[in-house]
Amino acid sequence: MYHHSLLLPTLFIHPQTKTDMKNILYFKATRLQLVLIIVPLLGHSTGNNGGQSQEQHQAIATSTFSETEAHFIFAAAAINLKEIQLGELAQQKGRMIEVKELGKMMVDAHRKFSKELDALAAKKLITTPTLPTDDAQNAYIKLNSKTGTDFDTEYCNMMVTGHKEAIRMFEKAAKEFVAPDIKEWITATLPQLRTHLAYALKCQEKTGKIEITQE
Repeated sequence: MYHHSLLLPTLFIHPQTKTDMKNILYFKATRLQLVLIIVPLLGHSTGNNGGQSQEQHQAIATSTFSETEAHFIFAAAAINLKEIQLGELAQQKGRMIEVKELGKMMVDAHRKFSKELDALAAKKLITTPTLPTDDAQNAYIKLNSKTGTDFDTEYCNMMVTGHKEAIRMFEKAAKEFVAPDIKEWITATLPQLRTHLAYALKCQEKTGKIEITQE
């Protein structure tokens, strides 16, 4: 899967690219806009009804999101796009059958993850990225420059490294998130990521050229 530089210095992703920073700033601006819209509505509701009902309060609460949620959703969505792009390339250029199979597994699984995550993001009014980040593009360029067994080795190493990092990110989020819907998705997705890692490790072993990476 690549070298992930998606984790922020704060919690999850590093805004190392201008693209990432623009998205993060957009999240903050959107959150501010939501507050500006909701506050007048609250005043209007209170003036007419003499108070705010529990149902109104719950509806307003679901219209907002924390920066932590936005950062995680952005990072996870970026991972999905990257996995799909690299997986498609692996199916095209992979030499070993294991590499082609791993590529297909990544495309199928992360398209599914992407749809699920987009639905969660829509509920919270968070916009997910539609294009790969600079980090993903660089990984694609690097992988695409390889051929034959070198391609297979590079792809398997990317998958192992990236999945280890993604699993750490998801495990940390599972412990810290209080939003039930996001936590539920993380909990359901983690076992699949571990399965992907196990397959990637077997694929890496098959290439016979294991790149030493930091744990």
